[in-house]
Amino acid sequence: MPLLKLETTTALPEESRRALLASLSKAVAEIIGKPEQYVMITANPVAMVMSGKAGDAAFVDIRSIGGLGDDVNRKLSQQVCKLLKRFPWDFAGPRLLELHGRGRRQLGLEREHVRLRP
Repeated sequence: MPLLKLETTTALPEESRRALLASLSKAVAEIIGKPEQYVMITANPVAMVMSGKAGDAAFVDIRSIGGLGDDVNRKLSQQVCKLLKRFPWDFAGPRLLELHGRGRRQLGLEREHVRLRP
């Protein structure tokens, strides 16, 4: 079951939040190649400090048993960042994505992809 957990410092109006969650669910299912009925998306408001400063920021944690890999993670990182920019909110802060799959740990930051080796 793929899980995408979004934590952000910026509030999103309820209608837009629902639309964002639906868009994220569809994107995760399509890109990872899993049925959407098994995808879970959560969104939570949090306090964050990045680079020693409080302000707008988003952290996205994506977990999946199977389906993740370099190409998929790159596409997923790009699409999630694109969706976060699309919705009508005043979010201009950094976006950090962390992807976990099959025991491997991988990061996507903005549109770049970095693979961490244990």
